[in-house]
Amino acid sequence: MTPTASALLATDALTLRIGARTLVADLSLQMRPGELWCVLGPNGSGKTTLLHTLAGLREAHQGQVNWQGRAAMAWRVEDAARWRGLLPQTVHDSFAARALDVVLMGRHPHLARWAWEGDADESVAREALRAVDAQALAERDVTSLSGGEAQRVKLARYLGQKSLGTKILILDEPSTGLHAQDLAGLLNVFDQLTDVGATLIVVEHHLDVIRAADWVIDLGPGAGLEGGRLVFMGASDRLAEAAGSLTGEALRKEADLRPRESPGPFAGERDHSVIAIRGARANNLRNINVDIPKSQLTVVTGVSGSGKSVVP
Repeated sequence: MTPTASALLATDALTLRIGARTLVADLSLQMRPGELWCVLGPNGSGKTTLLHTLAGLREAHQGQVNWQGRAAMAWRVEDAARWRGLLPQTVHDSFAARALDVVLMGRHPHLARWAWEGDADESVAREALRAVDAQALAERDVTSLSGGEAQRVKLARYLGQKSLGTKILILDEPSTGLHAQDLAGLLNVFDQLTDVGATLIVVEHHLDVIRAADWVIDLGPGAGLEGGRLVFMGASDRLAEAAGSLTGEALRKEADLRPRESPGPFAGERDHSVIAIRGARANNLRNINVDIPKSQLTVVTGVSGSGKSVVP
């Protein structure tokens, strides 16, 4: 496929391998401004490897990735940092810092050498926090944030690059740790970004994010040695029809899922004792009392930062 002038990112007969195993073979595509692409597949099918190749962090075994008609590997590091953002699957906050300072790191590629962030940069960072409904976290220590809160701050860091129109933002499972309410906010942010011309490439398992995508790339059909081929590439509303796609199968079956009306059969004598928690106070918890039944499945839920991880 010959890249067109309108393509922000294009691949031409891209082939990726890990050892003797082929992850992707002869992948040709074009991503244009204002599109949301979702990369799918079972764990171990090669999604993150493909993502890192599209981000210019690793070379392909065959073919190449082009950004705006130029080979991604030929870009200078500083130019690449200004043009594309990458949110990895796992980012650990090892040191105490304000959430605002973490977001300000996204301004670094746009500063002159030895320059410090100014008032204008802080204004951009605070606006990015507002975009993901995390403005109240600005002065919080990132090491004290919940998983969902930390994920929103990391996303704001890349929004803080400003001027995202005609740029690429690459996200590896951004919905990890997000409450349903926060997920709706994330999808709203995606809409805002694509409306101004940014192109988003997202690795996801969440069906709501997959449905929101314009285009999907489905790798598989299985993981590891059971994968290694492109199962489907096309419009997201056609995925459910794709033969051999585990995600397509999940979309088809979701409509048939129904909650149990009563507990299922239990072999043996049921334990009616409980795990009693009294006066729990830690992080956001304020003197709570709760009884957790043994030999049963109990779900702890709540918005990001409500204290769910502290309870167990």
